[in-house]
This record gives sequence, structure tokens and C-alpha cells, in this order.
Amino acid sequence: MKSNTPSNNAFRGFGIPEAQMVGEHIVREIANILQKDYIEIMAINLFKTGDTIFYKQHLTDCNLIKCFDEIQNAS
Repeated sequence: MKSNTPSNNAFRGFGIPEAQMVGEHIVREIANILQKDYIEIMAINLFKTGDTIFYKQHLTDCNLIKCFDEIQNAS
């Protein structure tokens, strides 16, 4: 069905894509100021096993660094 009215459903992320874009920009600006590769700055800031996130949850068996490395090697 086609319509000329916008959807009233929440399908765009409620500002999350915009917030992620700002976060990525900040990481790249920090890398630029430090004259380092932004991938290096990203890797430094990844969650690791034993870290506590902002909800006070302790991370166990966090495989984020392994996934990040695999993606870099595959691309």
C-alpha cells in the first residue's frame, strides 16, 4: 500500500544514529589531535572482560576485541 502520510511508528532509532555519528566524530578528532590512526584509538576504548559499564554491569567473557581484530584482518 502506498500513502502520502508519514508513518507514526518508531523506526528511525530515536536519535541513536545521530549520537553514534557524534561519537565517531569525537574519536576521529582525538586521533587527529594525537596524530594517531583512529582505529588505534577505537581499539583502546573497546570494552574488555572485567570492565564495568555505565549501568554498573561487570563484563565477563567479553569478545569485543577478538571480533574487532577479526574484522580488521578480514577487511
